[in-house]
Amino acid sequence: MSATQVQTQTLPSFMQRHDFLLRRMHSLTGVIPVGAFLVEHLLTNVGAWYGPDTYNESVKWIQGLPFLLVLEFAFILAPLAFHAGLGLLYALAGRPNSGVYPYTTNWRYTLQRVTAYITLVFVIVHLLKFRFSHLVGGPVFAEAYDWFALTSEGLLYWQIGGLTVPWWFTLTFYLIGVTAAVYHFANGLWTFSISWGILGGPDSQRWFLYVCLLIGLVMAIWGYISLWAFYFGPQAATIAPVYGPAGI
Repeated sequence: MSATQVQTQTLPSFMQRHDFLLRRMHSLTGVIPVGAFLVEHLLTNVGAWYGPDTYNESVKWIQGLPFLLVLEFAFILAPLAFHAGLGLLYALAGRPNSGVYPYTTNWRYTLQRVTAYITLVFVIVHLLKFRFSHLVGGPVFAEAYDWFALTSEGLLYWQIGGLTVPWWFTLTFYLIGVTAAVYHFANGLWTFSISWGILGGPDSQRWFLYVCLLIGLVMAIWGYISLWAFYFGPQAATIAPVYGPAGI
């Protein structure tokens, strides 16, 4: 019995009846629009490397989009919730097989599940620290006039229930979170291309695996560079926060 068969039999009846469609939609939303947004988000953040003006101009352009709340919900939050919720059900119903069949593909499957859990926690915390920080006593992100300073301060100064979190802990958390999110997307892009029939034989799958590896490395570098800029760059926050620490 295959791993997919085992998973399908342990899913709710509705998901069993529509298993093919749901799996295709889960795979698609992981690439478009969720994966596309991840690329855009990392690309925007890497602008911090060039200084506050460059980063602030990019964020200002995004904040100035018409019907931004509608766009965020329809093309980011709703697909993200669908992908994460359905993926969580699949992950809980699945059985890791890397210990039984210790091949590279099976380890990638296991890592895909592990990074899914890590990414889910990371995204929730990240949203509460910035986009929805006003819900937990932080500043309203859209109303900031200096998004670079707000982001830098949000990373350097963090309180949870009145307890100040060391900056190195937050940095470590973000490094792990960015790495997990990038791996989950890059590996998911490869499996998406296979499950949707874009890649035919083993040769095309093999070379596209290297392409996805390169995409993942570039995206990870973008994330690491932006974190360096917000933490250690010339314009990084070095004084008490102006906006107040985001606490959850």
